[in-house]
Amino acid sequence: MENLALHFTESAADVASVRVDHEAIRLLDDDGLFSANEQISVHRRHLDLYAAAVAGELARRSRRELGFLGLAQRKGFTSTEALVQSLSQVSRAEANKLVRVGSLLAEVAAAEAESNGECTDVAVPWQ
Repeated sequence: MENLALHFTESAADVASVRVDHEAIRLLDDDGLFSANEQISVHRRHLDLYAAAVAGELARRSRRELGFLGLAQRKGFTSTEALVQSLSQVSRAEANKLVRVGSLLAEVAAAEAESNGECTDVAVPWQ
């Protein structure tokens, strides 16, 4: 998988380079406005992927077989989704989606690592 942290910081820098005030945005020409929108969209996609990856790791550390030793249980939550919902201040549906996508990302990364003969028990498989 690609280096998520690198893409995230690059897209953040792109977004940060655009002045964020109404006057500056008003003065952008059409192409500049399209470009700013694209930079924000790219960064949002990277941010969503990053959030899902973190939720996937929260799920790995909270898996059912760990019982009360799992992260979510230790923090007083009945599920990973409830933990993500509380930490991220997102809806239940959004927390469920983040956990599902993050878990799938971790599975894909583990399968890629295994097919390359690498250790599959990695804490952060998407880096």
